[in-house]
Amino acid sequence: MVRSMDSSNQPTDQSQPHTYSIDYLDQIAPKGPQSSGPKKIVLILAGGVLLLLIILVMTMVLSSGPKSSGQTAIDLQARLETLKTVAKEHQPKLRDNVLRNYNSALTLQLTNASTDLKTALEAEGVKVDKVSDKQKAEQLELLDELKLEFEEAELNIQLDRIYAREMTYQLDVIGSMITAIANKPSNELIKDFIKNNASNLKAIAKNLNTFDGAK
Repeated sequence: MVRSMDSSNQPTDQSQPHTYSIDYLDQIAPKGPQSSGPKKIVLILAGGVLLLLIILVMTMVLSSGPKSSGQTAIDLQARLETLKTVAKEHQPKLRDNVLRNYNSALTLQLTNASTDLKTALEAEGVKVDKVSDKQKAEQLELLDELKLEFEEAELNIQLDRIYAREMTYQLDVIGSMITAIANKPSNELIKDFIKNNASNLKAIAKNLNTFDGAK
């Protein structure tokens, strides 16, 4: 007797291919090389270079910034000595008696100011006689420039006028340097130097500026 074949009992066809979802295929697909590693290295290197540039810029700004009050005082003392030398050398060359009197007072005041400031600096352990080569070069350059200017003025019979004008300017520079020192904390001797010399130098500068021959 022949049995009827029930379709529910038929064996499954193993030859038919399986189907998979797209998500599953994406998960098992081989991954490409990761590029995040090199990118991180580049970012780190770039950050390091930027940091180095910032440090270099800050160093340059600080090094070229305003001098400390101590360094300004040392420069001022050297400048006082230079101007004292100029004033003393040109005293006999000036023609006008009024200007000669002004210059005589200037020479004496520059001498006193230089001595006072030197004493104040040495009280802080600063040896002003042992200035740096750079400072020596700067003062020699200033001295040479002033001598050359006054020699040419003397040849043109204009020494009195040029001398009064130039020394007024130099005393204005001195006044600015004294102001810079006064705005910083300092010892009592520095304060005495400012008290005893600032106003006197300013008064002499005013006299030189109003000298008739300087116009």
